Amino acid sequence: MRTVLLATFEPIYRYRSLITWNLRGQDASELFKSVLGRLWHLIGPLTDMLIYYFLVVIVFKARGIAGGPSPFVYIMLGLVHYNILSRCGTATSTISQEEGILKQIPIDPIVFMATHFLRIVRDTAWSFVVFAAFLLIFRPTLGLSILAYPLILTALLVFGWTLIVLVGTGGVYMRDLARFSTMVMRILMYLSPVVYLSSFYPPVIREILFYTPFACLFGLLQWSVLSASLGDLAICPGWHHIAVLVLWIAVFFVVAHVFYARSRAKFTKLF
Repeated sequence: MRTVLLATFEPIYRYRSLITWNLRGQDASELFKSVLGRLWHLIGPLTDMLIYYFLVVIVFKARGIAGGPSPFVYIMLGLVHYNILSRCGTATSTISQEEGILKQIPIDPIVFMATHFLRIVRDTAWSFVVFAAFLLIFRPTLGLSILAYPLILTALLVFGWTLIVLVGTGGVYMRDLARFSTMVMRILMYLSPVVYLSSFYPPVIREILFYTPFACLFGLLQWSVLSASLGDLAICPGWHHIAVLVLWIAVFFVVAHVFYARSRAKFTKLF
């Protein structure tokens, strides 16, 4: 396993200059003749937030808890982090779209996955600016649980990278994976506490869903940021849920990288 990981990550370091060049080239292409430019990275999450605020709060009357955090805060918290996993989980063409280059130049395809992952992280940073603004405006009380946030975010990013490796490799074999992954990510979003609080679940359903990586991650995110505002109504996944989450991420991480390592030599033959 150690050999597989070294063989996977060594090209990322070796081609770091190419990754940087690719990111700059994508920036130039994205900003060419664009009037609003990077402002779209702010407009997108704001639009999503308003849509889900209308659906969750106005249509379904899920206004949250009296004295608790504003729905704007917990909806934005969920959407900002979901956007990372959604874009990672639907990145099925990170290798196949580079077919022409890979047929001509002997370069490790993991480089293109790393470029895409870094672009997702960079783009999402703009959404974090919007979320930070909402925190300053609505001022939810932050407790000591916020200290766990960096660990939870790290777990989410590792899971996101794992998804890119898994679906990017699988996308070479099956192009239908693009539609399937989009559908699965949408289902996982509505099953998990992304745009509503964990307390909205019936206890029995919540206990079961917290065994899934998505629901557990977003439950932990809400607990870390909003537990002080929610008080006694704050719900944190139990240690048994967290242990299963770590196991989920570890297993997916190993499976994804072994799958990629065994498929790498076959890519140009499959195009």
